[in-house]
Amino acid sequence: MTVSRAIVEMVSRGKEMAMAMGYRNGYWRASVSSLSFRLSPWLAEKFDTVQAPVIFCCPALCIATDMHIVYCFMDKALDKDIRR
Repeated sequence: MTVSRAIVEMVSRGKEMAMAMGYRNGYWRASVSSLSFRLSPWLAEKFDTVQAPVIFCCPALCIATDMHIVYCFMDKALDKDIRR
């Protein structure tokens, strides 16, 4: 609920921020739920090692972290513009 309220407030300020937050949240949830919980056991069985899921999921989590950092900078820039 808090995230939805924040998105509604951001849409009124600027659509770019709401889209950035949506992409960030969507990618983060997709990487955690589908990659970590569903794809990891399948990859571990297929390659008979735990390294395969780790090698596959780490880049996805790094991309999500990068998206979060970009979102933070965009949010800071938007707040700075609104204060003027």
